[in-house]
Amino acid sequence: MLNQKPIVTYAGDKAVFSNIPPGLVTGLPTEAVEWKRSYGRASRQVYVECEFQAWTSDLVSSSEKPRGGAIQGKPVFHTYWTDVGDIDMYRQNVKEDILNWLRKNGSSTDWMIVLVETPEGRKGNKFPLRTTVLDRLKQDVGGKTPERCVGLTDPSRTDSRAAESMQSFLHKFRQLFLQSYNKVLNKFEENIRGQREKRNDMQWNFCEYFLLQEQLAFVYENLCLYDEALIQYDELDALFTQFILNSSLGDSPDWLERFNKDLSDWSPLSLNTETNLKLRGKLEKNCPSLMDMRNYLFSRQCRQLMLSKKPAEVAARSVSFLHNTAQELEILEVT
Repeated sequence: MLNQKPIVTYAGDKAVFSNIPPGLVTGLPTEAVEWKRSYGRASRQVYVECEFQAWTSDLVSSSEKPRGGAIQGKPVFHTYWTDVGDIDMYRQNVKEDILNWLRKNGSSTDWMIVLVETPEGRKGNKFPLRTTVLDRLKQDVGGKTPERCVGLTDPSRTDSRAAESMQSFLHKFRQLFLQSYNKVLNKFEENIRGQREKRNDMQWNFCEYFLLQEQLAFVYENLCLYDEALIQYDELDALFTQFILNSSLGDSPDWLERFNKDLSDWSPLSLNTETNLKLRGKLEKNCPSLMDMRNYLFSRQCRQLMLSKKPAEVAARSVSFLHNTAQELEILEVT
């Protein structure tokens, strides 16, 4: 869950795709790419990592109707792979298959079609002026976005031309992937804001909201934007603190009552990942104690600081963490 990468689907000729993943998966995060973000936020240099899964209509339909507003485990980008280099074969089989695939993707405009050159195809292309399958793809399928149809030189070759082709392909993949991911994240952030605005509703629950916004922190951490991930945890920290302070004035929602139960477990703070996964499990069941919540939240803040190479800030925050948690135990009358 903590390290779950965004999903990219692959369709078309699976045998063609199966020859690509080693170079694709390891090559994507080797260079940073500019992420141009929405809402006037500054661009950032990020490293792209993703997980590939075979395309299915069920997978696409599940992404269009996210359960509970979840972003993890949903496909964010779709790819189609073929090595057909003959125009007639393309017209007879591949073209219609691609159009069906696009129709089944529904409203998604976030796709990429990859035409992989093979040794046989390279030998057969003796007429440079002849219309190629890639040209037809750009006209028949690409339309106003021909850049979404790309060619890739035979990956089994080891010469400079093949290496340049792979680097060009990786760069284009990163750009299109981030465009797609940006749209998904924008919708997800809208959902988070909508849920936050409902925080005074009787049915609202902080644990459920925490797990929702934390997914955004996971996204930023996977993109190596640790400062952005920390902001998400700091916002959750401030929101939880405000609820506790308000409860001292008599404004205590029902969900907060669960945090003032007597403690049966006084486990100390730990930065161990396995330990904190168990604490997160309590959040998923809506049954953490105040110490569970505070220990888990602080451990995640510390992780972002350590990844940012800021151990001194971890030490500085530890003092206020202990002081504030002691105060909250008193406010909630936890014994």
